[in-house]
Amino acid sequence: MRGLLRNNIYSMESNIKMSVGISLVLMAVAWLARERVVSMVLAMQIFVFIANMGTSLQVDENSRWAKFELTLPVRRSAIIEAKYLSFLFLILLGILVSIPTCAGLVLMGRESYLSQIMYGYEFGISLAVITIALIYPPLLKLGAEKSELLLCLGAVGAIVLMGVVSIAIFIMETFMIKNPEPGYSLAGVPTVVFGFGLLALSFLVSRKIYEKKEF
Repeated sequence: MRGLLRNNIYSMESNIKMSVGISLVLMAVAWLARERVVSMVLAMQIFVFIANMGTSLQVDENSRWAKFELTLPVRRSAIIEAKYLSFLFLILLGILVSIPTCAGLVLMGRESYLSQIMYGYEFGISLAVITIALIYPPLLKLGAEKSELLLCLGAVGAIVLMGVVSIAIFIMETFMIKNPEPGYSLAGVPTVVFGFGLLALSFLVSRKIYEKKEF
């Protein structure tokens, strides 16, 4: 498992460095921008790292590792587990890189941005997790050359699903609470929970696809 994880990280190394650079630029934007931009900056700092998942598959296919790993003395389910752990690592890396952004805002006396900071994390984590859940099973079927297109479609699909979940929650609150707050938020804790639930389902589907994969 460690070897599989290391291979996944090494195949994404150059793009991870590029994502860190983009995150640093976004950090400067957050420090100079107004409150409403902060949440989107934090979300992008998290999301930019999962764009590496397609790169990992492309490198594996170009080096023929994708075929070679099928011959390794490991369970095929372990290969998929390593992939999904790598995706979670990318999300965690995005969160860690975004922490200096929040620290800088606090040091500048912008504690009033707390609600925007929380929304940024909820939106970014939900968007990243749901996008991965939607696109990885099709990537296993269609191949890495479709990764960029699927990433765009997955991000759009993720936003649509987040909107559906948020509207559903607001409708439920309307019937359960006498005086619900007007409007609804595209992201929140329920959306994050939904995202991880969808990721678990995606893992099961991907494992099934990979177990039937031929040389």
